[in-house]
Amino acid sequence: MLKLLLVEDDKIISSIYHRKFADDGFEVTLCENGRDAIDHFEQSQPDVVILDLNLPVLNGFEVLRHIRSQPAGENLPVVVFSNAYQPKLIDEAWQSGASAVLMKATTNPRKMAETIHDLLVSVPGKVVKPAQAPGGSPASATRLDGLVPFISGFTKVHNDFLTASAPTTQLSALFELSRAANGLAGFAAAAGLDGLARVAEAFQALLQELHDHPAAVTPSTRRTCRVAMDAVTRLAAAGAVFNPNSAPPAVLLADGNDLSSRLANFAFQKAGITVTRIDHADAVLQSAASPRFDLIVVDSDINGLTAVNCIRQLRETLRVETPIVVVVSPHEFPHQLTQVESMRADPIAKPYTAAELAALTLSLIHRRRLSLPQT
Repeated sequence: MLKLLLVEDDKIISSIYHRKFADDGFEVTLCENGRDAIDHFEQSQPDVVILDLNLPVLNGFEVLRHIRSQPAGENLPVVVFSNAYQPKLIDEAWQSGASAVLMKATTNPRKMAETIHDLLVSVPGKVVKPAQAPGGSPASATRLDGLVPFISGFTKVHNDFLTASAPTTQLSALFELSRAANGLAGFAAAAGLDGLARVAEAFQALLQELHDHPAAVTPSTRRTCRVAMDAVTRLAAAGAVFNPNSAPPAVLLADGNDLSSRLANFAFQKAGITVTRIDHADAVLQSAASPRFDLIVVDSDINGLTAVNCIRQLRETLRVETPIVVVVSPHEFPHQLTQVESMRADPIAKPYTAAELAALTLSLIHRRRLSLPQT
């Protein structure tokens, strides 16, 4: 019997993967922190490791580097969970010796099983059974049982963050929020709830950025967190009976600046969103009414009209109901907030990060999809 070491501190995610690989005939051992993972590796010599990076005591990088420093771990298959919006972490995982790096928000038990099977068949002397698909719908047994504790705890910590007055309290809340979002992304992916997984992944990356760089906690990022939290709550509530349309979302990007357009394109690529870019307000007005767009992003650098006037024409003249994100300068954000919201649009301040833009746009897209008739 092959031995699998599962290193994951989220109990619900670990239970999903523990059950999957035990059913597939593996002897599965769970470790919830990096120190225990290293101890178990040294004592039992597993055949394969699934390793989360966000771990207490010792993080996943420390565990991975220790494994690779030992003769028994030089060729050991190690599959690492990461986040698509954190390319530095992905690069570090590869450099530390990962055999495969999978994104938590787009990985389900079947994909994990196939990855592990492919890694094990390349190891001399390993007798590996063919990878098996999980039985039944992955979401059916886990949605109701798992989402309620996730969201209730998530909501409480989010409120702690929004009401925190002391910097230490805010940092503590951001740390707990980031961990909760990381777990939610993995759970939603395992349960087949793609929209919820995508929003949670981007939200987690944003929360991690805010924790690592407290100066980035601004009126804009705080508002984006509120929108993301609202979307997570709604998607989770609908998850028990409804899976949002999984067709790739499409965004119309109205931006005359090449540099900011490249950042936006990076964010949308990681979010699984297709992008059509235009750089003049007239083209926005001509294209925005197309039903193929799930969201419109209008930058203040758009040529021909101010962003606010462009939105006014879209809403009042063309009767466009598509969600709109308006990119404004940081000093304009507090002054334009009420005006932009009154036009049923959502502001975001420059300079935004890929994670903030993705968290906001994915939240708005999937929240709107919940209100549309199912097809």
